[in-house]
Amino acid sequence: FMYIYMRKIRADSYGAFLAAVILCLGSVYGGSFINLSTLKSLCFFPLILFVFEKYLESRKHKTKYFIFIGILWGIQLLAGSFQMTFYSIFFCMLYFFYRNVSEKENSFRLIKYMAMAGCIAALISIPQVYSTLEIARHSSRASRTLDFALWNSFSPPALLGTFLPVFGSVFNRTNVIYIGVLNIFFVIVSLYGWRNDKHSKGLLLILAVGLFIAFGKFNPLYAGAIKLSKFYSFRGPAKAIYFVVFALAAMAGKGFTSFFTQAIPADGRKRAFRVFAGVTAGVVLAFGAARLILKYYGTTILSLLKSYTKQYIYGDSF
Repeated sequence: FMYIYMRKIRADSYGAFLAAVILCLGSVYGGSFINLSTLKSLCFFPLILFVFEKYLESRKHKTKYFIFIGILWGIQLLAGSFQMTFYSIFFCMLYFFYRNVSEKENSFRLIKYMAMAGCIAALISIPQVYSTLEIARHSSRASRTLDFALWNSFSPPALLGTFLPVFGSVFNRTNVIYIGVLNIFFVIVSLYGWRNDKHSKGLLLILAVGLFIAFGKFNPLYAGAIKLSKFYSFRGPAKAIYFVVFALAAMAGKGFTSFFTQAIPADGRKRAFRVFAGVTAGVVLAFGAARLILKYYGTTILSLLKSYTKQYIYGDSF
């Protein structure tokens, strides 16, 4: 599904293949992201985006595309991960609205079609969803709190996992952003001329909103919105890292295509290499500095952290 979506957004066959491999072998699938039911739900995400791109280019019989999207949403709800399906539908709608506006399509018609797709999804899935919610009332989720909703937020230092996954996993055990170091270069290449690329803008939107949610308690705006709405049913905001990795994989595929088809000029490729070299050097220096600090002050730091943990963390819920 990732391959056909990438081909639809103008990656060549090699770039599309690379994006699919990155997604499958990166930190969300190859890295055993959460559990199998989550992956069964999320595997349909690129297919839905592909169907929507087909909808945008079609001039007639547009209804059939959203009938298919409604069926896919229904299958996702049955696949086993209600929270991740909710996230998937949210990110789909975000992408739909942006691409619809960028193509100057009728917004009222899009809302009508999405409502229809939602009804189809509900009809397919409601028996199981109703039973699931009935059981959930007798589980720990019945006594949900703000702490429950913000548990397993993505810690900003875990961004180091983009280059050094083992180091990043120290700060967030289960969710790390990793697509392979060399592929970061192709992501940087894809950013050249992004202002004129509607698909790249859509991917950047998914990336930005994914990080916004994933940071959870480390993002005052997100934590404030959860507290204000009192929606405490979903936990683990770091799960939104899936969509960050998805966007990065797609951008790497597009960057690969741009680089090897020489769609960007030589000075653009050189600039991308300089940025990549600078970022990589910065990460290596930060890692080296951390190793030196721990070598000489590790015992003192550990002692301070133990005291802090005893006083402020140990014994609290989640």
